Amino acid sequence: MMESESENIQIVDVRDKEEFTESHIPGSVNFPLGEFALGSVMLVKKKSIIVYCNSSGRSYGAYRKLMRLGYKNIYQAIFADWQEQGLPISL
Repeated sequence: MMESESENIQIVDVRDKEEFTESHIPGSVNFPLGEFALGSVMLVKKKSIIVYCNSSGRSYGAYRKLMRLGYKNIYQAIFADWQEQGLPISL
């Protein structure tokens, strides 16, 4: 059985928990950037990873940390751009 494309992607919101609770990309999980520094984030290495925040500062930090940990296929997104394009969000 083949996995769907969405099952091969992990979407990670690196904003603070309060920001995530206010609104986020559907299907995303919240790992604030500080959790990356503690090394407590566990993701599936064989899946693609999209990390996002409001402006790219925190997502870039998460991107760099994941690269150092050996993750591949990591992409960045900006939540404000997502909203501006009218893409779905969860409230």
